[in-house]
Amino acid sequence: MTEKNGQGLVQVFTGNGKGKTTAALGTVTVVFAAAYLLWALKRMLYGPIAKPENEALTDLTRREYLVLAPLLVVILWLGLFPGPVLRRMQPSSERFIELVRLRAPAAQAAHGPILIVR
Repeated sequence: MTEKNGQGLVQVFTGNGKGKTTAALGTVTVVFAAAYLLWALKRMLYGPIAKPENEALTDLTRREYLVLAPLLVVILWLGLFPGPVLRRMQPSSERFIELVRLRAPAAQAAHGPILIVR
């Protein structure tokens, strides 16, 4: 994906000044959601056992490890070597960017200025 005509790959429709407020609110919401998720995981994984019937539960068995191992390998492979997947997605991503750029003038006329990030 390359820049064409001096436009960046990310376009943000800011509207009548409300887009920046919405973006800030969205950012704060994501930060609070992440903090809550970490707090909840800490309580679930490292907190005390609240119900006595859960004390008999065991950790993962060998069979469960064998089921999860291929998933872990795929996650690590995609994290370390994303190139093959990204190359396969590139044509459709470029087509999507082209469609957004074609429709940007109409969106700008309807919703106000567009912030183009390079």
